Amino acid sequence: MACCSDIGTGAAANVLASLLIKVVQEVKKVIYLPQSLRDMEVEVRTLNNLIHDIDVELARVQMNPKRVVKDWLDKVGEAIERSRSISTDYQQHGNWLSCCPNCFYRYRISNNVRDWKVMVAQLHSKRV
Repeated sequence: MACCSDIGTGAAANVLASLLIKVVQEVKKVIYLPQSLRDMEVEVRTLNNLIHDIDVELARVQMNPKRVVKDWLDKVGEAIERSRSISTDYQQHGNWLSCCPNCFYRYRISNNVRDWKVMVAQLHSKRV
């Protein structure tokens, strides 16, 4: 009997530990949201510089950039516009910490930032 209770306690402890790890990760996303937004702004500047470099290089070789990489540039434009939307949302709802319901906005915004980073990573992997 003692053997079975040890297994149950061990399994319960493992479930509890994994649950706590997940909760801590989600809370960290909310706490570090301002830094994530700053990182997003840096990435937007990088994307804008990349667009400029592509335009310059294609102009140098006398090619129409919109014909060559139109889809990719359109997706970069969408990513940049999405970052503006996330930043605006943060400025309107997520900026103040004193009110508890604000945590839900901050959590939603942090998830949007995470999704945006995935989108940008995909753009970088498909870069011409």
